[in-house]
Amino acid sequence: RILQKLQQHFRISDDCEFTLECNPGTVTLEKLRGYKSLGVNRLSFGVQSFDAEALKFLGRIHDAEQAREAVSLARNAGFDNVSVDLIFALPGQTESTLRHSLDEAIVLETDHISAYNLIVEHGTPLYRLVQLGKVIELDSDRAASLFSLVQERLATAGFEQYEISNYAKSPEKRAKH
Repeated sequence: RILQKLQQHFRISDDCEFTLECNPGTVTLEKLRGYKSLGVNRLSFGVQSFDAEALKFLGRIHDAEQAREAVSLARNAGFDNVSVDLIFALPGQTESTLRHSLDEAIVLETDHISAYNLIVEHGTPLYRLVQLGKVIELDSDRAASLFSLVQERLATAGFEQYEISNYAKSPEKRAKH
């Protein structure tokens, strides 16, 4: 209904990028086809990681297989611009587990990857856990090393970094703001 009202009252440019953020644990082919029919032309999946322990730590409702399936369903629904969001510098994250998540996203042949450095925000449950000493943040040198790994691995796979956290397979696949 919101989209119908927008279309009633505004002219939406034909080349408008219309991105929908999706949780891999809640999408179905039917929903994705519905989004496509409403004019959504880019999907961004909040995968965050392909590592089971990281997903559990982050409180995500999906697993790695559901993330892979979500991207496959998006392609099946006709989307030709699909992005995956990842988080790095998680407490205890190793180069190996980060490389695994990056490689999984690359193998899915996504068009875009956003890789965000974990930030412990004041007032969040994670912040409280850090304050209580139950969770230890990675030090800045370690986080910087993991950021370098992200940059190198994605560049090797043909992704161009165009913003601090964003990497696209081609200029046409860069997120429009």
